[in-house]
Amino acid sequence: MVGTENRVRKIGITVGVLGTVVLLVVFRKQLRSIGKKLKFAGKKFDIGQELREEGRKGGVQTYPDSWYKDTADNLQANFEGCGYYVDAQIVSLMKKLKTNTDYLLLNKAFGVRRFDGCNWEFNFGWDEGNLGQSLNGELDYDEISDINNHFKSVGITYSV
Repeated sequence: MVGTENRVRKIGITVGVLGTVVLLVVFRKQLRSIGKKLKFAGKKFDIGQELREEGRKGGVQTYPDSWYKDTADNLQANFEGCGYYVDAQIVSLMKKLKTNTDYLLLNKAFGVRRFDGCNWEFNFGWDEGNLGQSLNGELDYDEISDINNHFKSVGITYSV
């Protein structure tokens, strides 16, 4: 009897460990994203101050003022659905940014809006947030990395 109990205990421990490993593999993208958000949660982002600083550095605005509002509106329209085509449109719009000033002006134009979260962190439902929160609610890890890699390639020092 004792040998059977030990065997059952060992099987239970093995199943528990394997289950934990499977869950970590399945949810690794969400765990990375949560960790990233917690890291930056306490930092305040003052767009006006950042724009003034960019102006002192000689930062340039690539597009007319109306482009940033129109792009913010287009992004929000794309946040109202989930799926590859919608996400590809969002990534494409974000890749049009060429300078830190462009990124800041788009953030300012976007403000705080409603978005339809398409991942587990946002429970696949409606939420409200700024551009960064909306992008993180809509896009997966690879799409966010694609945008951040574009930012690095053109010299934008911010990330999503």
